[in-house]
Amino acid sequence: MTCRSWGQYNFETFDGLYYYFPGKCTYTLLRDCEDTTQSSLVIQLPHNIHDIELERISQYILVTQHHGFTLAWDGHHGSVYIKMSPEYVGRTCGLCGNFNADVQDDLKTSYGVVTEDVAIFGNSWTEEEPHQAICPLVPSLFPSPCAAQDPHTRLVLCHTFSVSCPTELVYNECITCCPVSCHVERMCIDSKLQCLDGCYCPDDLIFEDGTCVKASDCPCELHGMLYPSGQVFQEECNNCTCLGGVWNCTDYTCPGECSVTGDMYFQSFDGRVYTFAATCQYVLAKSRNSGKFTVTIQNAPCGPNLDGACIQSVNLVVDEDPRTEITMSHIGEVFVSSQYRISLPYSDEVFHIQELSTMFLQVKTSQGLRLQYNWREFRLYLQVSELWKEDTVGLCGTFNGNIQDDFLAPSGMIESTPHMFGNAWRVPSACMPSLSLPQLDPCDTHQQTASYAGQMCNLLNQALFAPCHAYLSPVPFYQQCRADTCKCGQPCLCSALAHYARQCRRFSIIIDFRSQVSECDKTCPPGQWYHECDEGVSNSARESKGLACEETCESHLLNLTCSTHEPCIPGCVCPEG
Repeated sequence: MTCRSWGQYNFETFDGLYYYFPGKCTYTLLRDCEDTTQSSLVIQLPHNIHDIELERISQYILVTQHHGFTLAWDGHHGSVYIKMSPEYVGRTCGLCGNFNADVQDDLKTSYGVVTEDVAIFGNSWTEEEPHQAICPLVPSLFPSPCAAQDPHTRLVLCHTFSVSCPTELVYNECITCCPVSCHVERMCIDSKLQCLDGCYCPDDLIFEDGTCVKASDCPCELHGMLYPSGQVFQEECNNCTCLGGVWNCTDYTCPGECSVTGDMYFQSFDGRVYTFAATCQYVLAKSRNSGKFTVTIQNAPCGPNLDGACIQSVNLVVDEDPRTEITMSHIGEVFVSSQYRISLPYSDEVFHIQELSTMFLQVKTSQGLRLQYNWREFRLYLQVSELWKEDTVGLCGTFNGNIQDDFLAPSGMIESTPHMFGNAWRVPSACMPSLSLPQLDPCDTHQQTASYAGQMCNLLNQALFAPCHAYLSPVPFYQQCRADTCKCGQPCLCSALAHYARQCRRFSIIIDFRSQVSECDKTCPPGQWYHECDEGVSNSARESKGLACEETCESHLLNLTCSTHEPCIPGCVCPEG
């Protein structure tokens, strides 16, 4: 059952009573007689408020409460349609009547008296608007709407007021109130109106953002933004393509990445983040069963007060063979077999080692391992291919998609604290185990830098990094940045910002923060330029969003080419060509 009002003064109640009431005030059209609320809120359509859905269909505003009612209002032509669900039978009042299937008592006044005088009935439902002049009551003997009309004039007016639709739209007497949408899977519930008249897309097209599109051309939504059909974005090792409003993504098992950044903040292959006072030598990662590889880091106290820890060297041993051992030092030197310093680039049957840019050293192995070390900014990244899934242990965890067992110790026990877990993977001959001391806020200890750290690290929460917030919360990165910057100032600040920017690149979000943060600006050697994985770089060694590595004459001789599938690395490089 539907209540209708059209042409300003024409009404039909839920129970089917038609009447004409030429009132010019504000009236209660419909109210739940058992509940009354008043509020005011300006919104943009479409919009959802709890279980109420608001949208626009043609010239109508459609308001739907699921399993309650649907209201359609055309403010330009004074038309209102309301359909109620059965649970409101006998509960309504106002100009729409009481919804009880009895037309005899529809003209019930606001004070509960049934009348036959439409004027008395309508006037009783007048709403008093504050700060407005008193609205005059409608007299009982108001003129009929059909009085003194010329039939010829009526025919002329029908042509005069015929509907003219905008380009692309056509007039339809029955537009469904539950139309197909590019983005919303609709539940066409009983309380929905059947249809409305107006200008809308032809039947084979969908109304989307002011225009008519084919279903196959619907855009796709991602984190609150719309992307056109055919758009491709990369998320880690998978590509997603927008096809007809739906993202179709490849389903490859991606390599795992473990990181050590700043003052010993670890993130495991499975994403667990923790920190502890790591001032010794530790097993970062090793193969769990085969003994195929072992990566260790040697740390030492550092910082102005020697109250932090920094990586002194990174060591990789393959097949437990000293002849296949690589060490990278904290000043950018590389050694084989722990003693022979080598020049880069370097390549043999096991290792491919090169400088990716002025910022990163990289060691790749034929077994699917990749170490990227930025010794200037205290950042180390270990990547392992999907071949090592469920076959790693160490500070980088178990690489099985479960963070709950990342603190697996050599004994087979799962440790309960980062400190106990870290000491479990300490290389015994390197130093004594560290003591478990209370964790103090570095900004309480270094109060002279606390204000600077808070202000500068807050950049992570602001507009510069905002494009990434929907993909990756900046909160834990801000906390790490603040703690590290209080200890060591500007170097740790830039390291923390760079780490967040790198993680954002996994979602194809490029943030050139160094051009905006003067403290982190990079000055390149003569003849080179700095890039932050920006657009517009393209040759055989360069991806569409930056450089995978820097080419050198020696790398050409050793056939160390840069794969177009490898991630971009920021830094100073030579101009194209």
